[in-house]
Amino acid sequence: MELRSAIDVFYTGSAECVPGGPAFSPRFYFAWSAMIGSIAGIAGVAAFQVFLSRTWFRRAFWTTTILQVVAAGVDIVLVLRVNRRLGISDRLFFILGNSMLQETVFMLDWMPSVVLISKLCPRGVESTVYALLSGFANYGHAVASSLGSLAIDVAGIKTPPRGRCDFDNLPLLLVVGHVVLPLLTIPLTWVLIPDARMTDDVLSATPTGRVKEGGRNGEDADEDDEQRGSGAEDWTGSSEDGGAMEEVVASRASPPSSASVAGSAVAAAALALLLSLPLPPPAGANIPAGYRLPPAPPTTNAQVILLDALPLPTRTAAAVAAVSRPLGGVTTASSGNIRSSGGEVQAAGGLKPPDAIAAAARSAAAALPAAEAALTAAVGKDPDAPAVARVRAALDTVRSGVRSMEAAAAAGRGPRLRPAVLAAQESALSALDVAATSAAEALGGRPGGVVADRVAAAAAEAPGVTPFGRRALVGVTVASRGRMVIEVDGLNAPASAGAFLSRVRSGDFSGTRLGVDEVAVVAGLSGGVTVPLEVALAGGDGEVVYGETLEESGRYTDKPILNFNAYGAVALARPPTDTNGANGGVFLVKSDPSVTPAGLNLLDGAFSVVGYVVGADGRAVMAELATGDVIDHAEVLDVY
Repeated sequence: MELRSAIDVFYTGSAECVPGGPAFSPRFYFAWSAMIGSIAGIAGVAAFQVFLSRTWFRRAFWTTTILQVVAAGVDIVLVLRVNRRLGISDRLFFILGNSMLQETVFMLDWMPSVVLISKLCPRGVESTVYALLSGFANYGHAVASSLGSLAIDVAGIKTPPRGRCDFDNLPLLLVVGHVVLPLLTIPLTWVLIPDARMTDDVLSATPTGRVKEGGRNGEDADEDDEQRGSGAEDWTGSSEDGGAMEEVVASRASPPSSASVAGSAVAAAALALLLSLPLPPPAGANIPAGYRLPPAPPTTNAQVILLDALPLPTRTAAAVAAVSRPLGGVTTASSGNIRSSGGEVQAAGGLKPPDAIAAAARSAAAALPAAEAALTAAVGKDPDAPAVARVRAALDTVRSGVRSMEAAAAAGRGPRLRPAVLAAQESALSALDVAATSAAEALGGRPGGVVADRVAAAAAEAPGVTPFGRRALVGVTVASRGRMVIEVDGLNAPASAGAFLSRVRSGDFSGTRLGVDEVAVVAGLSGGVTVPLEVALAGGDGEVVYGETLEESGRYTDKPILNFNAYGAVALARPPTDTNGANGGVFLVKSDPSVTPAGLNLLDGAFSVVGYVVGADGRAVMAELATGDVIDHAEVLDVY
């Protein structure tokens, strides 16, 4: 049973994890000890050649099993810290025991198995049988690793990223896995290991099953030698007839021995067993979902991300996505790892071919009735209610934008295609955002709703900030450049959005000088109320993490709802060493080609995203910004 994952942490864990533990450095544990172990492995091969290469297979397995049990005591002694009580340092005991003794014993144990596998390969099918037997041996190692992982979990061994680890049951687990279980395999050698020497021909067995040394079968072998000697002239003499030699060979060819037949039968049975096993899962299927690469290019269109982020019921969200995803996908800057290309690609918003644009428009149009039914049902049944009227008016705009997109695609390529498609895309997605946001606010703003709960939590976590539980459009005008429109999402970041909007309404951004590089545009502010880090998690029940990054809280597989996948993601700026030091100033992400691809960005979960720059014109302005540019003014354009 393989317990290496727990042992590795015990040996290399920090003082916080393993108080008084070995705390081996990676260089010592993985480099120096491995180098010494390799030398010890060579010594193990030499020891096998001298002491075990001519002994019986069973005796060799008995001997190496006992030696393995003795060598396992090294880990047990180190875990129990007995060596320290004896005055022996951890490094010295580890080198002498783990690196030298265990590696030597490992080679002594490994060599007989290799010899036995090679001896069990019948002539003519050597590679097939050897591959099968080696595969079963490797499968056994995989099972041992899986059982070890299960045993570690059952034993309650804990290795959190921070805090004290729990290795209380590790000594007992080592005794069971490295002492008891290996000893239980010794009786199986009478059944599974042939009673033969390593120098014997294992497949050439006498009728009694006893293998004779050197592969000879007693008197039968001597008689066979005499017969071959008396007929030597038949084998070496010339033949007048061209076919005589073939006749002689055919007459002299002996039938296959029972051992060869048995060996072939074993190979066939092994092959049949292997083919009967269930196929392994696809590559990566056993990897937890949060650790896998994205199965498809992540969405990088800001408006689609904002639509996906709305706290809607599952069926309503799916109906909205069936409209937004095709519309957002008509631009090549809406999907794929665009971050590796820099800001000019995102700002350009290249188009897909006209036929693909037309197909996307038809797909969105077909999904629109279902989205309309779900959204109007969410805001209320009264057709005269303002919310219902707003949703229907917005969806009429969506329908008009979809028709305009299809008409532009039908006209084919030309200078008018790109501006017409981009205008239709932005108009349709913006209107769909208004309709879907109205539904989300109607559902989540009720007592006990997701939005209401988030606003209450934000008020408690950021007492100096007025939470903002809606969405808003903010215009930021940069002198001599133009205006960017930022859609602020208070539904998923009420505290952060409230802090940003408070600085906008106070006019604090007017006259702010920008800092710009290839990655971000920074509009930093001084003073103001500090805001804790705020990250709403995707999926689940709408949980929001405050005060620490997802990495700091050990939530490596969780993903934020508002991520940095889109060009123009807007997040609160904070000091690098102060997670909770944001004050309403922001930075706008352009691209990050040197870190990680969209969907696995290292910024995700480390900063509070408040919204995105929306619209091609705003992205074009952002792409032209340079250090020293000054914000003329910022204002709230709309709240919905």
